[in-house]
Amino acid sequence: MILDHMTWPEIDAIDRDGTVAVGCIAATEQHSHHLPLATDHIIGSAILQRLHEAAADRVLVLPTVWLGVSSAHMGFAGSLTTSPRHLIDTACDLGESVLRHGFKKVLFVNSHDDNQPALTVAVQDLADRHEGATIVAANYWTIAARDLNDLRESPPGGIGHAGELETSIVLAIAPDLVHMDRAEPDGSQPASSFSQGEMLLPPKVTVPRPFSAFTTHGGFGDPTLATAEKGERFLDAIVRRLAALCEDIAAGRV
Repeated sequence: MILDHMTWPEIDAIDRDGTVAVGCIAATEQHSHHLPLATDHIIGSAILQRLHEAAADRVLVLPTVWLGVSSAHMGFAGSLTTSPRHLIDTACDLGESVLRHGFKKVLFVNSHDDNQPALTVAVQDLADRHEGATIVAANYWTIAARDLNDLRESPPGGIGHAGELETSIVLAIAPDLVHMDRAEPDGSQPASSFSQGEMLLPPKVTVPRPFSAFTTHGGFGDPTLATAEKGERFLDAIVRRLAALCEDIAAGRV
């Protein structure tokens, strides 16, 4: 069920107990020389569309939020950003709207790494104010990390911003927006092992830095290993794990 495509009486007739309202929180920001600024919300929206196809009777898909916390990318033209405080308010307002309509289970799927702190605060705030509701936040890459690591070809460090994972997925869903002739490995790891990491192998500490400080053209990882076929396998793994999470939420196991 896709909220944007329904009338209000159709939404009013949905079973509140067994339905999970799912929204994607994404971003609009630079993704190196080869991917569009819309990458995060293109990926997030495609994941939720496929989730709808896999579990249409259990999920109500909300519109994707395309603005995120992208201050680290503002050194590259075109990137758009909001403050963590504003993203917290936006996520809370979205959740409040759904809860006021009687839904009791809300899942925010994060499609941009730097949104994580704000989303953690937002789901805690909503949960504190709505006892009995189930409010969940999940990174699409974290819930499927084991499967994605099994599918990858790049060594640690190859899956990051505009790297093997994101490039493969966009090749699978919007190939006309990908410029593989411009794709190059990019990004340098810090000297300390505490802050080394990548998307699927996160660092042990959080150290905010602008992307211009450790990349040449805004990427992090190796996009040259990306293929559309691999993107389909990545998407299948993500949607399969996300559908399982929604099943657990709907059944009260989360």
